[in-house]
Amino acid sequence: MSEHGLPEVGDVINKRYRLVEEIGRGGFGVVFRATQLGMDRDVAVKLLHPAGDDDTRKQMRDRFRREARMARNLNHPHTIRQ
Repeated sequence: MSEHGLPEVGDVINKRYRLVEEIGRGGFGVVFRATQLGMDRDVAVKLLHPAGDDDTRKQMRDRFRREARMARNLNHPHTIRQ
């Protein structure tokens, strides 16, 4: 766990994903390339920055859910659908 409260490269999340490398970072969170354990496949894992108060955490969760809903509707040859 980093000094900022986020997992770091090498950590295992939820006993399912081993973080391999950081591939992006912004005000909202951090994106890692990870290996899905048991399936041995690469995935992207986005982790939200820990937020201060309850209101800020709720806003970040709501924003993350909106982003996930939009991403699942992407239809492009360079996106993976399962």
